[in-house]
Amino acid sequence: MNLVVPKMKLLNNLDKTTQYNFKIDATASVFFALYAGVLYPFFPATAVRLGIDGLLLALLTASPFMGHIFAVYWGHSSENKSKRKFVFYSGFISRMLLIALGLVTNSTVFAIMLILHFAITAAGWPAFTALMQNIYPARERGRLMGLIQFIIGICRVAVTYGAGLMIDHYGHGRLFIIAGISGMVASYIIRKVKDPVEITDKALKKRKFSIKETANILKTDKLFRLTMLGFFIFDLGNMLLVPIYPLYQVNKMGLNNFQIGQLSVFWMIGWFISAPFWGSLNDRKNPLIVIKSAIILFLISPVIYFMDPIFYILPIASMTAGAAGSALEVGWLNQIIKLGKGKSAVYSGIYLTGLGLRGLIGPIIGGLLINHLSFNNIFIIALLLMASGLIPFIILKNYELGKTFKKLEIGFNMKQSDKISWRYSSLK
Repeated sequence: MNLVVPKMKLLNNLDKTTQYNFKIDATASVFFALYAGVLYPFFPATAVRLGIDGLLLALLTASPFMGHIFAVYWGHSSENKSKRKFVFYSGFISRMLLIALGLVTNSTVFAIMLILHFAITAAGWPAFTALMQNIYPARERGRLMGLIQFIIGICRVAVTYGAGLMIDHYGHGRLFIIAGISGMVASYIIRKVKDPVEITDKALKKRKFSIKETANILKTDKLFRLTMLGFFIFDLGNMLLVPIYPLYQVNKMGLNNFQIGQLSVFWMIGWFISAPFWGSLNDRKNPLIVIKSAIILFLISPVIYFMDPIFYILPIASMTAGAAGSALEVGWLNQIIKLGKGKSAVYSGIYLTGLGLRGLIGPIIGGLLINHLSFNNIFIIALLLMASGLIPFIILKNYELGKTFKKLEIGFNMKQSDKISWRYSSLK
């Protein structure tokens, strides 16, 4: 079956502005893939080879999430500003640091610079969520985002496969410099999208950051509160394994960079093959189904590692984790947009702050547990936490169904009432 034809029909049915924005987003995604395909798969293993200790490795692997701790502030700050510029500056400045990172061989300096890189990157995420809401129509947003994830994934496969070989022969320096430049180009290109809401944003009054407003959202919005609880429980287990996997792969299995690169390739194959499906599922059903599917798929990796596998079994874990990551990327963003409505930047800021907290706590706990427990015991703890994360989402779905049924019941009663009123008036 040719999957390209229906996707092209989707693009042809869009208005010209949306088509233009998709092309800009897709072009930026190619350069982003070069940046991400070099950095993300190899920075933990590179740090291990530079001689990093266990606790600092835990902090480093948590660094992509640590910057999100302040996302609730960035969400409020970006609400009345240009989302394009916010995304551009955070991405461009943070990726400049990778050029300097390519010259570093000290593990402590390497870790500090990467933590700073991810902290600056995180500042643009709430604005990015709002930007996606603004530039893509709600009915096609999931499928368009799925196509973008597909482009990123297929490009990252080639990049990561080659990067693994080159790092083994030449070290990380040159490739990290190239990755930084490519990331800066991606940030420059994405600035060119047309945001139809940006003009009205300028008319918004400047609002000061308010913890009270944030607390009020969590207090009054039960659906959002359940969403946050589900993600917190699941991610705590998932993040706990972030420093465990590279330690297991390098220290226990003795994998080299090329083999780690191969696993990353399989991860990205799972990502980009499944991405269009998750986008379509989101548009046809709802984000909750996508999120629950992601959690179930994430459970497979710790089960496989628990079984003390040989290297050739690990691609199964990587592919399912990649598909799960792709689902979660589509699911969380669309769930936040759905719940946040006109305040998606603020809502995503709260979500990302929660992600930052559990992304900080989880890897640190994992780094501490490895000194006291075996790998298998840690895999069991993580598995139980991740599976427990499904419970709030099941409750959330039942709560939504209850609200829908109540609306239908009210609508039915109103129709009956209308009929009675009409009959009564006709009798008069």
